[in-house]
Amino acid sequence: MLPFAWARSATFLKIQPPSEYVSVCGDPHNFGQCTVDCGEWIWKPRFGTWEYALLGECSKVRDAIDLILVELGISEVLPRLKFKSQQIHNFDGYYVEKLRWAPFETQKLSVEDMEKIGSVVGICQYFGIVDLHSENFILGIFKDRVVCAPVDIESVCNQVRLPSDMFLVPKVHQGEAYSPDSYGLSCLLKRLDALQTAAFIYGFLRTIELIKTKHLFLDKAICATTPKNAFIRVLHRNTFEYSSSMNEGRNHSNFTVCELEQMSRSDIPYYFRTKLSDRVEYFVKPGARSSASPDIQGKFSGNNFFFSSSDRINSFSEKQVIASALQLAYVLFERLQAIGEAKYKTIGVSYVEGKIRLEYKERFFQIKDE
Repeated sequence: MLPFAWARSATFLKIQPPSEYVSVCGDPHNFGQCTVDCGEWIWKPRFGTWEYALLGECSKVRDAIDLILVELGISEVLPRLKFKSQQIHNFDGYYVEKLRWAPFETQKLSVEDMEKIGSVVGICQYFGIVDLHSENFILGIFKDRVVCAPVDIESVCNQVRLPSDMFLVPKVHQGEAYSPDSYGLSCLLKRLDALQTAAFIYGFLRTIELIKTKHLFLDKAICATTPKNAFIRVLHRNTFEYSSSMNEGRNHSNFTVCELEQMSRSDIPYYFRTKLSDRVEYFVKPGARSSASPDIQGKFSGNNFFFSSSDRINSFSEKQVIASALQLAYVLFERLQAIGEAKYKTIGVSYVEGKIRLEYKERFFQIKDE
């Protein structure tokens, strides 16, 4: 039996967290509600549609993903988790099994491990998952094997053109406003040798190539698992922009009225929409929703989201996929270990005359170092 009374409403209610818990974690949203560590379970006070779809033990989407991974020869990297909820598609909250893992030493990761991690990144980019900072992307060791997974999956189907759009890695050739430890793949940044990098890129590219041939199969699974009016979190700004401004007392002149309204109650602003509507909303009080300000509405109108698999696949032109692979190679490759060239299956990586070079399908692509 769950340790608290479930909300009966199909929309957001001011639900108290479980009475027994280990710690409160995560950012406060929607009137101070936070994720709660209950020991064996994690309580999350929001919808869990997309986290269940990708990680749920009984999810049809997850079944489809596993079939693709098996075809790639990859197994036991993306975990399957148990969920408990009366209505996981609403803001009533849900429990998810706690994922246990431990840090690893990068130099001890095998090329097979790197291929698996690259494959998970390819899956994340296909689903357009964003906000994958270091707290929302698990990468470690569990029972002597690598485990890699996005968690707190709320904002999906976004137009993700590069891995940096997911906040997994920093942008190339651009000054950084965030700590190197804030990115989802921070533990790998500029720490991989040429062979590890080639294996990672191979897993990433091969996964996207295979998904392109299986996207209708995935679409069918998504339709069977998620409701037509499924909620999707909308990210107007990176979470760190809000938290740093609030914690350091920075000037708030760049924020909108509805952002300031939420920040004034010590909440990290939280916006959402559904698959059926362009309307971006937020909670003005428990149980009451309102439209976001016009500038936020305007930012997310039109083609900001790809809800159909065909639209997502069409966004993966060869040029865009190669650009993503080059970005990953640039931010993960440790130049000091770049002696000669390393090749893993059909991918070659080398460092030549201040440029990182990628060999793919008997063609060469390169990106200039800083």
